[in-house]
Amino acid sequence: MEVWSMSGPRFTLDCYIPSDVYATIPAAKKLAFRDAVRAIKAYARKINAGAANEEMTVKATYHICHHDEPGNTIPCNITEQDI
Repeated sequence: MEVWSMSGPRFTLDCYIPSDVYATIPAAKKLAFRDAVRAIKAYARKINAGAANEEMTVKATYHICHHDEPGNTIPCNITEQDI
């Protein structure tokens, strides 16, 4: 089992982009962002990997948020996808 130092940068990004704005972003930029996130994940390690208190800290997700739609019955976790 590999042992990793517990100190290190930890990133969290959670942002909302309205659908009409997101639609204007060129597909190449969306794919480049996805690819960059995947590349960064390749360097990441779980905190306390293999220990009883292991944390699932290597994650990146994307989903369509329906919070502001009247009568919404679609929870975010239904549309969530891994990056």
